[in-house]
Amino acid sequence: MHILRTTTDNQILSFIAREQVGIVNIDLYDTNKKETISFSADTIGVDGYLKVSHSYELVEGNFYTFKVFDILGNLIYRGQIFVTDQTDYLNYQMNISGYTTNNDKEEIIII
Repeated sequence: MHILRTTTDNQILSFIAREQVGIVNIDLYDTNKKETISFSADTIGVDGYLKVSHSYELVEGNFYTFKVFDILGNLIYRGQIFVTDQTDYLNYQMNISGYTTNNDKEEIIII
Protein backbone atom coordinates (compact mmCIF):
# COMPACT_ATOMS: atom_id res chain seq x y z
CA MET A 1 0.00 0.00 0.00
CA HIS A 2 1.36 3.35 -1.05
CA ILE A 3 0.24 6.56 0.67
CA LEU A 4 0.05 9.80 -1.29
CA ARG A 5 -1.30 13.24 -0.46
CA THR A 6 -3.89 15.45 -2.16
CA THR A 7 -1.30 18.01 -3.26
CA THR A 8 -0.82 18.64 -6.99
CA ASP A 9 2.96 18.93 -6.49
CA ASN A 10 5.14 16.10 -7.74
CA GLN A 11 5.06 13.07 -5.45
CA ILE A 12 7.29 10.00 -5.59
CA LEU A 13 5.96 6.47 -6.03
CA SER A 14 8.64 3.98 -5.02
CA PHE A 15 8.35 0.26 -5.72
CA ILE A 16 10.31 -2.89 -6.54
CA ALA A 17 9.54 -3.74 -10.15
CA ARG A 18 10.07 -7.00 -12.01
CA GLU A 19 12.70 -5.25 -14.12
CA GLN A 20 14.59 -1.97 -14.05
CA VAL A 21 13.53 0.33 -16.89
CA GLY A 22 14.00 4.02 -17.68
CA ILE A 23 10.51 4.87 -18.93
CA VAL A 24 7.20 3.38 -17.75
CA ASN A 25 3.54 3.65 -18.64
CA ILE A 26 1.20 3.80 -15.65
CA ASP A 27 -2.54 3.11 -15.53
CA LEU A 28 -4.05 4.75 -12.44
CA TYR A 29 -7.57 3.45 -11.67
CA ASP A 30 -9.89 5.49 -9.42
CA THR A 31 -11.97 2.89 -7.55
CA ASN A 32 -14.71 5.44 -6.73
CA LYS A 33 -15.20 6.98 -10.17
CA LYS A 34 -14.36 3.74 -12.01
CA GLU A 35 -12.04 5.70 -14.33
CA THR A 36 -8.51 4.99 -15.52
CA ILE A 37 -5.91 7.68 -16.18
CA SER A 38 -2.85 6.63 -18.21
CA PHE A 39 0.47 8.48 -18.35
CA SER A 40 4.16 7.91 -19.11
CA ALA A 41 6.95 8.80 -16.72
CA ASP A 42 10.71 8.60 -16.39
CA THR A 43 12.06 6.46 -13.57
CA ILE A 44 15.10 6.55 -11.35
CA GLY A 45 16.55 3.28 -10.05
CA VAL A 46 17.79 3.44 -6.43
CA ASP A 47 18.88 0.34 -4.47
CA GLY A 48 16.59 -2.00 -6.41
CA TYR A 49 13.61 0.38 -6.26
CA LEU A 50 12.11 2.26 -9.18
CA LYS A 51 11.05 5.78 -8.28
CA VAL A 52 8.53 7.71 -10.35
CA SER A 53 8.05 11.43 -9.73
CA HIS A 54 4.73 12.73 -11.06
CA SER A 55 1.90 15.08 -10.12
CA TYR A 56 -1.47 13.50 -9.44
CA GLU A 57 -4.96 14.93 -8.85
CA LEU A 58 -6.12 12.70 -6.01
CA VAL A 59 -9.09 12.86 -3.63
CA GLU A 60 -8.70 12.56 0.16
CA GLY A 61 -9.80 9.17 1.50
CA ASN A 62 -9.95 7.47 -1.90
CA PHE A 63 -8.27 4.26 -2.95
CA TYR A 64 -6.58 3.90 -6.32
CA THR A 65 -5.03 0.87 -7.97
CA PHE A 66 -2.22 1.22 -10.45
CA LYS A 67 -0.35 -0.92 -12.94
CA VAL A 68 3.11 -0.15 -14.26
CA PHE A 69 4.16 -1.34 -17.71
CA ASP A 70 7.46 -1.19 -19.57
CA ILE A 71 7.48 0.41 -23.04
CA LEU A 72 6.72 -2.98 -24.63
CA GLY A 73 3.51 -3.29 -22.58
CA ASN A 74 4.79 -5.93 -20.13
CA LEU A 75 3.37 -5.60 -16.61
CA ILE A 76 6.24 -4.94 -14.18
CA TYR A 77 4.35 -3.85 -11.05
CA ARG A 78 0.85 -3.44 -9.64
CA GLY A 79 -0.12 -1.75 -6.41
CA GLN A 80 -2.66 0.23 -4.44
CA ILE A 81 -2.66 3.86 -3.28
CA PHE A 82 -4.51 5.42 -0.37
CA VAL A 83 -4.80 9.21 -0.30
CA THR A 84 -4.58 11.10 3.00
CA ASP A 85 -3.15 14.38 4.22
CA GLN A 86 -2.69 12.97 7.71
CA THR A 87 0.92 12.25 8.57
CA ASP A 88 0.68 10.61 12.01
CA TYR A 89 0.16 7.11 10.61
CA LEU A 90 0.76 5.29 13.91
CA ASN A 91 -2.04 7.01 15.85
CA TYR A 92 -5.09 6.45 13.70
CA GLN A 93 -7.05 3.52 12.36
CA MET A 94 -9.19 3.35 9.28
CA ASN A 95 -12.74 2.22 9.80
CA ILE A 96 -16.12 2.74 8.20
CA SER A 97 -16.94 5.90 10.17
CA GLY A 98 -13.60 7.61 9.49
CA TYR A 99 -10.52 7.91 11.62
CA THR A 100 -10.24 7.25 15.35
CA THR A 101 -7.32 8.41 17.45
CA ASN A 102 -5.65 5.98 19.83
CA ASN A 103 -5.91 6.81 23.54
CA ASP A 104 -2.37 7.36 24.88
CA LYS A 105 -3.42 7.03 28.54
CA GLU A 106 -3.66 3.71 30.28
CA GLU A 107 -6.76 3.26 32.37
CA ILE A 108 -6.65 0.87 35.29
CA ILE A 109 -9.91 -0.36 36.79
CA ILE A 110 -9.75 -1.86 40.29
CA ILE A 111 -12.62 -4.15 41.24
